[in-house]
This record gives sequence, C-alpha cells and structure tokens, in this order.
Amino acid sequence: MVNRCNRRTCSPVYRSKGPGSLKAVWGLNPTDVFAVGGAGHIVHYDGVTWIHQPSIAQHTLKGVWGSSATDVFAVGAESTVLHYDGHSWRREPLPIDSTLHGVWGSGPCDVYAVGSGGEGVVLRRSRP
Repeated sequence: MVNRCNRRTCSPVYRSKGPGSLKAVWGLNPTDVFAVGGAGHIVHYDGVTWIHQPSIAQHTLKGVWGSSATDVFAVGAESTVLHYDGHSWRREPLPIDSTLHGVWGSGPCDVYAVGSGGEGVVLRRSRP
C-alpha cells in the first residue's frame, strides 16, 4: 500500500494488486514515482494513476533509485538488478550471488547497491 500523508493524517492512494507487499519507493518529482516489491512487482505513478509495469524479475525487489525518468534501477533478491530506460525494464548481469537491499547514486555513471552475501556487498556501477 502507498499512503499520502500530511502533518495530521495518512490516507491510502494505492493498494497493491500484485503479489507480495511493496518494499521501496523513489520519486523524481510528484508526477514520476516508482515503487517495487514482492515477486518483481513494479508500479509507476504519473501524478494521477498508479500503473503496474511489466517486470522481468520474479524475486522480491527491495530498492529503487534513479537519476532521471529514463535511468531507474531496481534491486533485490537473487542478485536482481533491473534498469529502466523510460520504455522497458532490462536485467543487468552481476558476477556475484547476493541479495541486494538498497540502491543509490549521484548520477547515471555513479550508482551503488548494497546487499548481503558472505560478509556483505557494496557494488558500484561507473558507466552509463
């Protein structure tokens, strides 16, 4: 569920119809917001409506971040890293086996993901 809150109350604006709960949210602005969750569930808010987006992931997505509306990353279980180019989501291959819990960056050529696997994992993407 996604809630809209002010200083006094919260009210639901989206109830997930997909499998599992939503785990993370990121927004570029009030008309470009992504939320991710269980079984690869991805939804996008365009300022009016939450729309389910086709996902190639089957595992839980735990983090989402982007540098723009055409450069969004989602990460999760089973080494899942997805990249959105403004039209579709594509899997980015990883050389490790890990569950990724979060993603953040300062721009399209500087993206970090953190996760668990052995002693912990920090990954950096330094190319577009």
